Amino acid sequence: MQRFYQLNLPLWDRQIIVTDPDLLHQITNVLRCKTRDQYAFFCWDGFEYIYEVSEVRKRQISLEYISKKEGITNPRRDIHLYQALPNKWDKAELITQKVTEMWITSLTFFAADRSQLRDIPQKKKDRLNKIINEATEQSGRNIPLKLGFRTKLPNTV
Repeated sequence: MQRFYQLNLPLWDRQIIVTDPDLLHQITNVLRCKTRDQYAFFCWDGFEYIYEVSEVRKRQISLEYISKKEGITNPRRDIHLYQALPNKWDKAELITQKVTEMWITSLTFFAADRSQLRDIPQKKKDRLNKIINEATEQSGRNIPLKLGFRTKLPNTV
């Protein structure tokens, strides 16, 4: 069953109507939804809300509430990963995706002495958060990866 991360939909309602263009495109064009198809939605509250497609229109989809199930919210251990900023942005995106899929609790990028990249612009941070959301949908995880940034690591002995 396809999972979607959604903060904009009232997942506790009996019927919801999807009008978000990105979500509509993914459900109608990519997944080719039909009536009676079921999808799971989550919003970091620890539950997955199962909805069934009741009506498909050109610019909206109506979904009927089916059930709510508890997702996996507590990993067995908290794992924190510190990663030096790589030399290319696509490497940072790949690292973020794989770390999210591995259920690591938090990821902190820092500028090491030999790092070419020193700072991450807000646009890139937004892109990394989008990658986290997509990897979370795919991996079955119901808690977000905590993403952090530091200028340098604290001195440790």
